Amino acid sequence: MKEPFLEDTHLVEVCSRFLKEERPSAIADWLSKELDRRVSREAIYPLVREGVRRGYLLLSPPLEDLLRQRLADRFFNGTHTDQIHVASVTPDAARDALPIRAAELIVELIHRVSAARKSAGGQRVRIGLGGGGTIMRVAQALAGLLRTELKLPPLGLHVVSSGFRLKRPLTAPISFLSYFDQVPTNIEYVGLFAPAVCRAEDYERVISLPGVEESFRNTRKIDIVVTGLASAQDEHGELREFMQFAGERTREGLDALKKDGFVGELQYQPYSEKGPITDLRAKFRAVSLFDLEQLRTLAARKDKYVVVVAGPCGACGQSKHEAIRPLLEVPSLKVWTDLMLDVGTAQKLLAPTA
Repeated sequence: MKEPFLEDTHLVEVCSRFLKEERPSAIADWLSKELDRRVSREAIYPLVREGVRRGYLLLSPPLEDLLRQRLADRFFNGTHTDQIHVASVTPDAARDALPIRAAELIVELIHRVSAARKSAGGQRVRIGLGGGGTIMRVAQALAGLLRTELKLPPLGLHVVSSGFRLKRPLTAPISFLSYFDQVPTNIEYVGLFAPAVCRAEDYERVISLPGVEESFRNTRKIDIVVTGLASAQDEHGELREFMQFAGERTREGLDALKKDGFVGELQYQPYSEKGPITDLRAKFRAVSLFDLEQLRTLAARKDKYVVVVAGPCGACGQSKHEAIRPLLEVPSLKVWTDLMLDVGTAQKLLAPTA
C-alpha cells in the first residue's frame, strides 16, 4: 500500500509520536482524523522512512561515542576506536566515577585473557598495579567488582612501583593488595620492596638486589598493567611533588627535566612532547617494573594490555589533557592499549590548539 503524501507539519508529528513509542495503530487513528480519511497502521512505517529521507529524524550517537570517534579520527585516522574509552561523566564526578568505569574494563580484559588461555589450562591472569590516588580508587572498585564475579581465573597481582608520598602511604600500590582479600579466587601476590627513586647510575644495581630482583623477574608474566599519569604542571603529581620537596638534589633533577621539556609522567616515567625523557642529567629515576619503552613494547602485543586512566587530578580537578596529548600524537609514547577519559578531558583534547 502506498503511503499518503503528508505536509511537513503532519509528517513531523508522525515521526515525533513514533519516537515516543506510541503504537502505530494509535498514530494511524490520529492521522486518519487529521486527514479525514482512513490511514492504516501499515502506512505509518513508510511515513517514518519518508521522515528520515526529509531529514526530520536524525540519529545521533551518545556523546561519549561521538567524542571517541572524533578522537580516533583526529589522532589515528579513524582507527583505535576500540582502544579509546570516554566515560559520560562530568569533570566534577570523574574523580570517583572514572575509576569505576576503568574497573569494569579491567574485569572484561581479565575474562578476555582467560578465555584466550582455555586451551592452555586456564593459566593465572596477572595484573600490574601502578601507584597514585587514581589507581588506588581503581583498585578499590576492581576489588569490589571481582568479589561479585562467580567464575574467575586464578589471579596474580603485581606491584609496579614503590610509591612516593611519605605522608600518604595509602597511594603506594603495595597497600592496594589488601583490597583483594575477599575476592573468590586463588590470588598470588608479588610485591616490590625497593626505593622509590635511585641515582640513575645505580639503577641496574638496585633492581638486581635480593628481594627486588625477584619482582622484576616476574615482569614478563604480567598481562594487564593499570596506571595513571600526571601533568608536569600539576603540583599534586607525585613525581614532581617528590622531586620538588625531597631536597636540593632532587630539585636539581626536576630543573633538568623541565629543561628537557617535561610535560607529564606516566608511572613516574617522565616524557616531553617529543617522547620519553631519558637524559641522565636528571640524576635520579624512579624504580618501576616498566619504563616507557617497555610499556610501549608491551602495548604492541596482541595478548597484553596497558590501561591508562587519564581523568582530571583527583586532588584539585586540574585537567591533564596537555600531558595526554603526546600519548596520542607521538609513536614512541603509544604506551597504552586502552585510554580511559572523561567527557571534559576528551573535549579539551579536541579543542583547537594555539
